[in-house]
Amino acid sequence: MAFPSVKDIRFTEYSYSMLLAVLASYKSMMKHLESVMDAEGKGLVEKWLDQDTVHIATVLCNALCVYKRFQKLIQGDQITIFDLQSLCDHCIIIIIKNVKIRVTLS
Repeated sequence: MAFPSVKDIRFTEYSYSMLLAVLASYKSMMKHLESVMDAEGKGLVEKWLDQDTVHIATVLCNALCVYKRFQKLIQGDQITIFDLQSLCDHCIIIIIKNVKIRVTLS
């Protein structure tokens, strides 16, 4: 998976695409980092082997995905000011549900 190009207007979409690319290429990234013998490579391996780091990255990726869709929705022509509160509530509920997801390294 290729890294996305930077788009100033849709920074949320860019951040989501970047994090998704890192998570999608996790195994090959770890293989490469393990082959690097300098201190920086070893530090990155230790960081990305930590389950909490991967879990936080996954939760953030899920939240950015939800927010990316929400951002596109509120910029569209179909929404009214009266719909905004229910859409915000729905977005928050989805993000809270995603926080409960636990990542297992395999």
